[in-house]
Amino acid sequence: MLLENQTEVVVTMPIVNPDTGRASRSFTYAGKIDGVERAKIIDYKNTSDPSLYLWRETLSFQPELYALAAQKQFGIVVTEIEYRIVKTPTIRLCGKDANRDAYEQRVFEWLNEKPDGLTTQTLMVSSARLEAARGYLWKCSKRILQNRRDDVWLQNLSACNDFNRECHYKKLCECATNGGNWKDLVEFGEYHYGEYHYADNSHPELGESGKDARILTHSSTRVLTNCEQKFQWMYEHRLRKGEEDLDARWLGNVMHAGLDAFAKEGQVAAFLAIDDWETKNPILGEDAAHNSDQQIARARAMVRAAAVKWMGAGV
Repeated sequence: MLLENQTEVVVTMPIVNPDTGRASRSFTYAGKIDGVERAKIIDYKNTSDPSLYLWRETLSFQPELYALAAQKQFGIVVTEIEYRIVKTPTIRLCGKDANRDAYEQRVFEWLNEKPDGLTTQTLMVSSARLEAARGYLWKCSKRILQNRRDDVWLQNLSACNDFNRECHYKKLCECATNGGNWKDLVEFGEYHYGEYHYADNSHPELGESGKDARILTHSSTRVLTNCEQKFQWMYEHRLRKGEEDLDARWLGNVMHAGLDAFAKEGQVAAFLAIDDWETKNPILGEDAAHNSDQQIARARAMVRAAAVKWMGAGV
């Protein structure tokens, strides 16, 4: 039974055909729940635009997928999900900071001063949406199998600059579209030292469970429905770009590691967990040492700010 004081719990469930009740033999759903309070799931997120993120989540099936998995695995009937959102800091480690600790404090103050620095929003879970989520997950699984059989993954050109930034896989798409060998961008030439590399784990947020190629998550299905070609690069070929380690995905994972440790053992354990995450998932690319200091300081400040607001901590 899932206890209410547990955090960072990986939940899984079969992906079921809504018409026949039969489970998929190819895929399983998995997600990570940050916390549970009675019939409410707690989910910590970081994003550069909290209002846009919340608007998207009202249309996504993440709350329902969490609820279905929690009920299937632990018998918990979830009625709502509470998003606790930490805004991704935009201020940078620079000359005005004496050291990393000074920058961390500046980020901590920035988060508390910003109106949307720390945001709470609750979404309700309805039976109709639960049924729709089951159908969505099944259709995503069937789409992947069909694409594999046909060896066709459709591009969505509108996604090339999603969230006002260039897609990490744009160069691979350009190469493949123009008849080039995309593997050259991974294995040879100037790209050999970090632009694209093969990842051991398709879903690092799930830990060792994320290495299972049969797993589908909310994130991977969202990529699939946004751009099938991007899904192929990310989850079929498991390709990652070196600079991807600098974006919100890396920061979100390290923030969650810190929050989990903080909830269990306090601030010292949280900072050790952040350092351990960075050691196991080093930041690559140009000026890696500076970027690593900046991201670690951001993660520490974000964990401290979230702990004060939502965990009753006095840091």
